[in-house]
Amino acid sequence: MKQKLLFLTLLLSLTAFGQTGQKNFIDQNYIEVKGTSEIEVSPDKIFINIIINEKEHKGKTVNDVEKLMVEKLTAMGIDIQKQLSIRDFVSNLKNNWILKSEIQSIKQYELLVNDAKQLAKFLKNSTILAFLPYQ
Repeated sequence: MKQKLLFLTLLLSLTAFGQTGQKNFIDQNYIEVKGTSEIEVSPDKIFINIIINEKEHKGKTVNDVEKLMVEKLTAMGIDIQKQLSIRDFVSNLKNNWILKSEIQSIKQYELLVNDAKQLAKFLKNSTILAFLPYQ
């Protein structure tokens, strides 16, 4: 009886271990894929900083240069209300004890350009006409 019981347990254990025929993770077949891609993107928002300094435009105030800039930008087809914003406005009072005191104003704008054609048109007109320095 003991032999039959021993034989039966060996038989059951062999069938239990014999059914684990799956491969472990290291032995399983797999596919490795490596790839690269490139895409060309044209920017749709280009920001330009414009600084108007009273010191650089001698004989003209910041308001005069600003009016000239607005006229030129509207002539280029740029919507001033949507694409031009003021970033900073600074006034400095310089006291010279020998000479008279003077106030220097600096205004900084940010211009939003939607494509490269508008950017090229802006750069061409600003360098030819030299109505303001740009960065």
